[in-house]
Amino acid sequence: MGAICSSSDVKQPEKPLVPPLSLEAFCQLKDNGALILDWRSYNTFHTGSGFIPGSLILQSCLSHGKAWCEFFIPKNTPLILVLGGYLNENEHIQTLLEWGYTVQGSLNGGFEAWVSAGYPVHKIKVLPYNNFESTVQAQKAKVVDVRHPDNWEEFGHIKDAQCIIRSEILTRYNEIPRDQPLYVHCISKQFTVTIYSFLLRMGFTNLVGFIQGVDDFNYEVEWAAKCERIRIEEMMKNGGTIVVIAK
Repeated sequence: MGAICSSSDVKQPEKPLVPPLSLEAFCQLKDNGALILDWRSYNTFHTGSGFIPGSLILQSCLSHGKAWCEFFIPKNTPLILVLGGYLNENEHIQTLLEWGYTVQGSLNGGFEAWVSAGYPVHKIKVLPYNNFESTVQAQKAKVVDVRHPDNWEEFGHIKDAQCIIRSEILTRYNEIPRDQPLYVHCISKQFTVTIYSFLLRMGFTNLVGFIQGVDDFNYEVEWAAKCERIRIEEMMKNGGTIVVIAK
């Protein structure tokens, strides 16, 4: 299966394999327990776009196989989609169907229809990589870092950070405090937004946003240097704590 598409893949939307849903029908299915999968490009969220509250942002799931998808999406939950008009949406819908998921339809008019109707939108605050420390320290916030453990050892990590293996997040996410501002960070923009939306669905009302993904700079050099420069003693005095969730 092809990789998850990027914003450069946008074209005239193909006719979806599942029926379009009116806003009224979409809301009724949502209220009856259907899970909203937001299919738009992850770059949409890194530029400050919001999403429908309760959605799971799907981008990082399908490209990592059935097991990873099932990790985030309960198999017996009916699905409704918010599409973005990309090249291989039907391919991914077909994959979900082959994996045994029930896809009830997609929102006619997409996210724009939801916004135009005046319904609530969850907005994400994006912290630029190069100056996130001052905001995190001032808010006494927690950073949830979802990198692979190898990144810790090779590229450096923040002193006294706690590592929770990402595959254990379903059983250990309650170890993350809910009483202080929370930011998500990862080397991958895809994982950042997926984990962010997942934690929001798990009831983390203290989620503020995420530290901008690092796909576009020299991670090995810049992030390791950044870890060395962080004044962790001062941060801890101000009440800041770090939890790292990694694969």
